[in-house]
Amino acid sequence: MPELKQIQLYDFRRFKASKAYHLNGKLLYVKELLGHKDTRSTERYISLYDEQNITWIPVMAETDEEIQKCIQDDCILVCQANGKIFFKKPA
Repeated sequence: MPELKQIQLYDFRRFKASKAYHLNGKLLYVKELLGHKDTRSTERYISLYDEQNITWIPVMAETDEEIQKCIQDDCILVCQANGKIFFKKPA
């Protein structure tokens, strides 16, 4: 597959940084994730791809185990009602 030869190691780093930034919206979080000392270095890794491309999967948790699983899967808390906790996670 010749197209795989065009992928560089930093492409994965840029994808991770861009996705983390668009999911959280926090530049300092991405800076810590990449291990940078300066935010200017981090800004180089964040690309401005269309944020609408991120699809979300709704997740409902009732037990402590389900809540821990949602946290491990990088789910984002949406709301809490009737003893149920609703999360969303990126697809």
